[in-house]
Formats: sequence, C-alpha cells, structure tokens
Amino acid sequence: MSLYKQLENAKSEEDVKDAYIKALGLKGVTKGLIDIQTHEIWFEAKDTAKWSTYAMFTQLLHYVQIALNKGETVPPLLAVIDTQKAALMKTADVLPFVSDGGGLRDGRELRHTATG
Repeated sequence: MSLYKQLENAKSEEDVKDAYIKALGLKGVTKGLIDIQTHEIWFEAKDTAKWSTYAMFTQLLHYVQIALNKGETVPPLLAVIDTQKAALMKTADVLPFVSDGGGLRDGRELRHTATG
C-alpha cells in the first residue's frame, strides 16, 4: 500500500509514524517523547492536518533544547509529518536561534542574530 493510502487510512499518531517509518525505510528507530528518533533525524508527528508546520517545529525545537541542555547530541535533520504534509529542516539552520541555557531566545536576540 502506498504512503498516501496509508496516511489516508491512518486512525492514530502511531499509524502515521508507522507509515513514514516503513515508507522511508528508517532503521534504528526509537519512538517516545520524540515521536520518531534515529541518529540522523527526529520527527514530530500528528494524526491530523490541523497543526501548522510552525507549531509542530516549535514542539520539536523544544525537545532539541532539552537535549542540548543535557549535553546530548542532536541529529542533523528535523522533520514534521502528518496525514497531509511533511517538512524537513537542517538542524544547523535553527541552532543559532536556540540559546545555550534555557529555551528559545527572545525577539531582541533573534533580531540581533539575524542581522549580525
């Protein structure tokens, strides 16, 4: 069955995760607080398309911040998926927006980082 068909029939977040794991041939997968986790990529998954990619990436970046605060390694790629859309981002592109000690930087720091 195609990924499209599996997502069309998905009844839960687990169905969405399993469909993407199978379609992408992911190996060494852990499922937990981070919905799908490998050494190469972390996914945030939702079982409906009502969440924006922005909202899903915000949640995933929260987990990236927690990992960085603990001194853990984060993967080179981040992805968000649901039954109708998927988006991918290089972790390195968002690391400048994550502070060293506690959460996403406030607007002043973001503007400062973006301008120089």
